[in-house]
Amino acid sequence: ILALIENARVSGSHERDDELLNAIEQYATKNLQFADSFLQLARAEATQSYVFEPVDMHAVLENAIGQTFKLAEFRGIKLVQEYCDEEAWLMGHSDLLERAIINLLSNAIKFSDRGDEVSIHLNVEGNDLVCKVLDQGIGIPEEEAENIFQRFKQGTTTYAKRRSGAGLGLRFVE
Repeated sequence: ILALIENARVSGSHERDDELLNAIEQYATKNLQFADSFLQLARAEATQSYVFEPVDMHAVLENAIGQTFKLAEFRGIKLVQEYCDEEAWLMGHSDLLERAIINLLSNAIKFSDRGDEVSIHLNVEGNDLVCKVLDQGIGIPEEEAENIFQRFKQGTTTYAKRRSGAGLGLRFVE
């Protein structure tokens, strides 16, 4: 960002102001996302004990979708919600659950192509509450699957390298 600003000052040209502002916005957004990822993970790892209370998973999912909807819309990804009609309460920490779902949705959106669908399902199966995030992306190579929850680990495929990130999203989910 600083290099872009300095270059604009040195050149004195204002012909490309929109391009400059777009580039600055892109880098600033990426840096804010990295900072947020570090902050969220640090908070989750620093907490020694969590206070679990009744959590409505319908509300958690709606909040998570509300925070990822614009990203999906921007990338041309359709978000599909398939929830059970039953009440879906559990004992948990709503903020951490929401962050985990946001990270799963963001990853699914990030690794999907324009026109693809990302769906989130919530069902009651016996005494279990089952939440799934499904996408149509290329998936994770088998040899990398065991590493995806490690801090700072990202896929090594060419496709994965084109998608930037801090490598913390799935670490948080674990």
